[in-house]
Amino acid sequence: METIGWIGSLLLAVCGLPQMIDSIKKGKTEGISVYFLWSWYLGEIMTFIYILTRDEISWQLIANYSLNTIFITVIIYFYYFPRDTEKVSKFRYLYIK
Repeated sequence: METIGWIGSLLLAVCGLPQMIDSIKKGKTEGISVYFLWSWYLGEIMTFIYILTRDEISWQLIANYSLNTIFITVIIYFYYFPRDTEKVSKFRYLYIK
């Protein structure tokens, strides 16, 4: 069961990875509702706080919520601070065609 817990937590943790990579490549976050982003972010933070205050620490959940909090922070950053498309060309090595 411990292995299943780790696999499940890691799979959930990397769900935001493709969107974060897309936001970094494009220099902006598009096609996602701002309400979705903030609901996701606040849900991650609140659940992470809950996990940290429990008597028994679950490292699987800490890994999950830590990674997701990092991913959503980057996604929200590019939502509010899109990169100038002229400057994106210097990051061309990030683009996979």
